[in-house]
Amino acid sequence: MQVQLGAVLADDREEVTLILEGDQVPGAFLKQDAAELSGTIERLAIVRANMKPEVVRELDPGSRGLPVVDPIWRGTAAPDGTATLAFRHPGYGWIVLQLPPGETATLGKFLVTSAGPTPIATPA
Repeated sequence: MQVQLGAVLADDREEVTLILEGDQVPGAFLKQDAAELSGTIERLAIVRANMKPEVVRELDPGSRGLPVVDPIWRGTAAPDGTATLAFRHPGYGWIVLQLPPGETATLGKFLVTSAGPTPIATPA
């Protein structure tokens, strides 16, 4: 049985209608506001995290994604060196990552290296 999920955003952009259609499905409709849809996305993410096969562990250079340019982010550090980073994605919501001390150092080195050389200030 082939079933597809469709989504139609309301003109006021405050509700979405989710539509299930398929060979043996006459068409099921579900209206959700932003908070309800965020809850649905979160529940689906929990289910996906428990499915096999797991999400691949390496990022394929040709993979698709929904990049966010200059995302809002927040971070906290624990005394043991663990860092919690949260990035705001306009579609997925806040994605929270907890990094152990070794990964925190690796990420820090990557970011410093990626930033390139710091220009030396010249007196005015």
